[in-house]
Amino acid sequence: MNKPRRTLALILGAVVVVGAGGWYAGQQVQSPAEAAAAHQAPPASLITVPVESRVLTNSVVTHGTISFESPMPVNLSGAVGTAAPGGGTGDAGGGPQRVTRAPGAGASVAEGTVFMEVSGRPVFVLRGAVPMYRTLGPGTKGADVKQLNEALKRVGFDPGTSGESFTNGTATALKNWYRARGYDAKEPGTEDRHRLATLEQAVQAATDALTQARSAQRTPSAGSPGSTPSGGTGSTGGDGGKSGGAAGSTGGAGGSPPVDAASLRQRVANAEKALQLAQQDLTDFKATYGTSLPVGELVFVASLPVRVDQVNVRPGDTPSGPVATVTGTGVRIQATVPGVDAQLLKPGMAVVLEDEAGGSRHTGKVEALGAGAETPAPGAGQNGQSGQNGQNGQNGDSASGSGGAGSAPGGDAAGAPGAPVPVRIAPDDTSALSTRAGTSLRVTVEVGSTGTPVLAVPVASVYTGADGQARVKVQRGNGKADTVAVALGLSASGFVAVNPAAGQQLAAGDRVVVGEK
Repeated sequence: MNKPRRTLALILGAVVVVGAGGWYAGQQVQSPAEAAAAHQAPPASLITVPVESRVLTNSVVTHGTISFESPMPVNLSGAVGTAAPGGGTGDAGGGPQRVTRAPGAGASVAEGTVFMEVSGRPVFVLRGAVPMYRTLGPGTKGADVKQLNEALKRVGFDPGTSGESFTNGTATALKNWYRARGYDAKEPGTEDRHRLATLEQAVQAATDALTQARSAQRTPSAGSPGSTPSGGTGSTGGDGGKSGGAAGSTGGAGGSPPVDAASLRQRVANAEKALQLAQQDLTDFKATYGTSLPVGELVFVASLPVRVDQVNVRPGDTPSGPVATVTGTGVRIQATVPGVDAQLLKPGMAVVLEDEAGGSRHTGKVEALGAGAETPAPGAGQNGQSGQNGQNGQNGDSASGSGGAGSAPGGDAAGAPGAPVPVRIAPDDTSALSTRAGTSLRVTVEVGSTGTPVLAVPVASVYTGADGQARVKVQRGNGKADTVAVALGLSASGFVAVNPAAGQQLAAGDRVVVGEK
């Protein structure tokens, strides 16, 4: 009995399993209509974000490089050791000029100090806007001489004048200044001394000639009008047997030729004129004879002190072209921004400077834009000089460009929105960055801020109707989206400030529609 029962149980179990499998398979079978319905998209739902109350700040961000301010090449305006302007070239040493002491890279150069040496002679630095373009000495006048007189007083050697003339006081102050720095001021050279002696001899010779002419006029020789010839008046003239003419007109044998009084007067007049010219030549030369400042022994720089950034000569070189490049002792940040961003900037705007690696944060201001922010090109010469001698330069200023700190926003790129525009940043604390020249900083300029919290929504949630009115859609509690007209404010970081129109409702926490899913 047990065996038939077990067999029946197995058969019944198999029937149940097969039935269950058939039922499951039937459940998986779909009609075409059911399959299409299963693949339809679900009803659309709105994507919303909350309205925020926040302070909006709009910024221009770029990167800038730290560099020392106002780089300027230094050229010698001529040879050192030349004599006074009244004569020749003086004692030149008989050979080419050689650098005997080069400028020191990284050194700070103060007013009145020696910048370098050439052939053992100093090249000094003084503050001034007029470039050195000629030798200054007795007889010279002008703005450059006035500049020298003022500078000598500043460095402690008062010439007793601040005028435009090179006076005896200027010469004395110049000699004392040189002596205090361990040098001798330039005095007249051999050629000048010879010239002076020649002019003095010419005056003496003219004086002697005038004395002789006046003596002859006072004591005329025999035979002159009014004297009695040796042959007697109206008688036969001596051994010659010739008849005497009018009284005193014919001299006898052994008598002197007659001398005309008018000729004597002309002789005196000529001698007086020659003496006058010789004395004038001597006076003119003495006016330029004495202590002088050779054209190559001084460099005027618009602002001092300066820092020696790059040295282009070594001892033994013949100085030619820029001997060095100097900069101001402060630093600036040089950067560029697209023209579109430049339109948002203006001088005086606050700047945040951040180290790329983090850890340091500094503040500053926009100093200049466009051409006014460009670094001066090497070769411009100090104080606007042109070429090695600098004689064409006058009152230049390499520290600033044509636009200066007052340049219009956007500078030269105002008409080209996509073109990069130079920007110069002045840090508030230059000493903190002076050891980091050549490194980069992140530059952030705040160009606008709401100042206080405002209602802000994503820019993507705002749309404009056919009437030009800006609107947002707000999802209410009933699941519907209401349209709210808004006035737009400052836009920053993907958000825009909004203010609901009169009679419209919008508050922080409301959810605005930015899309559907």
